[in-house]
Amino acid sequence: MASLFDLRVGGMRLRPLSVADAPQLFKEYFGDAEVSRHLSFKTHVDESETRQHIAKLQGNAGGPNSHTFALIRDDEPERVLGIVGVAVSAIEPDKYDAVEIGFGMVRDRAARRGAKDFLRALLAYLWTLPTVCRVWGFTDIQNELVLRLNNRLGFRTEGLIRGHIVRPQLGDAPRDSWVYSMTRSDWNAQH
Repeated sequence: MASLFDLRVGGMRLRPLSVADAPQLFKEYFGDAEVSRHLSFKTHVDESETRQHIAKLQGNAGGPNSHTFALIRDDEPERVLGIVGVAVSAIEPDKYDAVEIGFGMVRDRAARRGAKDFLRALLAYLWTLPTVCRVWGFTDIQNELVLRLNNRLGFRTEGLIRGHIVRPQLGDAPRDSWVYSMTRSDWNAQH
């Protein structure tokens, strides 16, 4: 069976996230207050914070089945266009798994071109895995860009988690999040 690293769509693919990506990602993602406004940590003020954060992500900070990748173009592999997080949790070991996905893009509109198609292909890949029964994620209730994208990809808004997570750029209090999901039957009905 193919791996996530074999997935290529519109010249885009995944590769391991690297500390060497820190200078660019500090400028275009983690250090950009607009791009990072819905993240659960403060916008980075210097590149060393970004290096430390990437090192933590490389160490599977979300657990042994959690991985973070860089989304790149084949013709510009050193430039990261976005970050993709995938975390697998067993609902019933060896029978049913849920996959949480998270996705963030740099601000550059031209760099983002094709991201929706790549995400659709990522979903198609996940549904080839026989134990996956649910793909899900969450986002801030005001993250309209992600909510629109999820709707186009066929996710359903499942519910509201009140007081879920602090997003420092939006205030000091825990904020509400929308949970979105897709089941195998949802995917099959669309394709």
